Amino acid sequence: MTYPSEAPAGNCHDARTLLGGNTKSTVFSRELRFNTPRDSRLRSTFGVFFSDTEILELNDFTYPSSVYAESFTPGAFGFAPNYPLPGAWRQDPGPFPEGVVFRNDIRRTDEQYGAFAEASWELIPDTLRLTAGIRNYEIDVDLEGSANAPGFQASLRHRSPSGWPPHEIPRDSASLRAE
Repeated sequence: MTYPSEAPAGNCHDARTLLGGNTKSTVFSRELRFNTPRDSRLRSTFGVFFSDTEILELNDFTYPSSVYAESFTPGAFGFAPNYPLPGAWRQDPGPFPEGVVFRNDIRRTDEQYGAFAEASWELIPDTLRLTAGIRNYEIDVDLEGSANAPGFQASLRHRSPSGWPPHEIPRDSASLRAE
């Protein structure tokens, strides 16, 4: 069904939609830990942690019957070729496959760093122990990509300051552009 004039025109086609998704994750992490001997009255554990993660996701939402939709040009059917937003990060330069009416194409990266230390002192051997510890943890998250549909494109680029948990990203820290 299309709306080339004031009244709807055309046929109502099969409404089934398909999702073709491809997600690739790459994770590299290392931890270096040191321990003092367990038989000592003063015991400690200390070390550092590092993780580097990249998640690539490409989701195509296909409406197979869209190829039969009547365009605004008499006798022409389907949508014009759709491409990612110029200048936006993308995995595939396009055009999108036939029938794809919406695409999410994103990359998320995060780097995590940590340092930790713990010390235990046996005040009374095998009876009473005093333990103290400390940990520092930082995470840097990047999210970039685009969402495209015929007549609408949005680009997202966000980098969180170090130490922000992903669920506390302020609403005004990302940009969205529609064309």
